[in-house]
Amino acid sequence: MSRRRKWEEDDAPPVRPGFWARTRYLAGVIFALLAIVYGTAQAMARTAGFRDLLSERLESRFGMPVKIENSTVNWRFDLTLHHLVTEGTKRPDSPGLRAQRIHLAWSWDRWWRNGIGLRAVELDRCVVVLVRQEDGTWAPREFQG
Repeated sequence: MSRRRKWEEDDAPPVRPGFWARTRYLAGVIFALLAIVYGTAQAMARTAGFRDLLSERLESRFGMPVKIENSTVNWRFDLTLHHLVTEGTKRPDSPGLRAQRIHLAWSWDRWWRNGIGLRAVELDRCVVVLVRQEDGTWAPREFQG
């Protein structure tokens, strides 16, 4: 009696998946990973830590403390900031910047060559209040030309 392997007696030998089956599997794995990254970025944009990061960036740009009450991101990663206020502008006549809503729309066209650009900026109920000081300068000094 000849020696046979166990799988030859019971079943057919295991079949190695073809090229297209492996390609579909790899595409599925990549798609799942991209979906996880996309969902994580969408969730992170709504956290207090993200608003603090934006506040720090705007503070370095404006030169004065900035507070953001809420932030949202849509499916294209367009950023919407709600209730942006520079610190010390609680009263309507105090100098600084206040905005009910700021929407920044990004341009993803040719991002691999030029980087991500700004497509549109929408400002709702935005107010910049400047006050003339006694020495003749304007407050806040950060907005002087």
